[in-house]
Amino acid sequence: MSEPKRINYVTDDPAAAYNAGLDRAANREALRSFLNEWPTLAPDARVAARRIKTPEDWAAWRRGLEMERRGEFAGEEWARRFGEITMPARMLRASMLADQFHVPWGLAWLRLKDIGQLDGLVADNEAAE
Repeated sequence: MSEPKRINYVTDDPAAAYNAGLDRAANREALRSFLNEWPTLAPDARVAARRIKTPEDWAAWRRGLEMERRGEFAGEEWARRFGEITMPARMLRASMLADQFHVPWGLAWLRLKDIGQLDGLVADNEAAE
């Protein structure tokens, strides 16, 4: 499953498809492969996934993800390490705007893109790496 090939004004929020893909990733390579299919919507998640280097990192990621899926907070350290994977900044911003203004997700995305509000969300993250 990959990000929508084209986003128009009535494109639905892709978060459910994105989350399903995160849940299905059985190992670090599968996670990176999945995230590579989301270059426009989740570039910060792709960068953050590079932090998962060891089997211990993978175990920490999965343990925290499972906790979050049960509605339990996985902790501040986990959120700092992996939060960009679970909530990519660009998708988060578009989802919040769509919810705030009661508009389709695609409209919110396109509006943010038109006014340059998606720029910099990745550059700042990549600079921190």
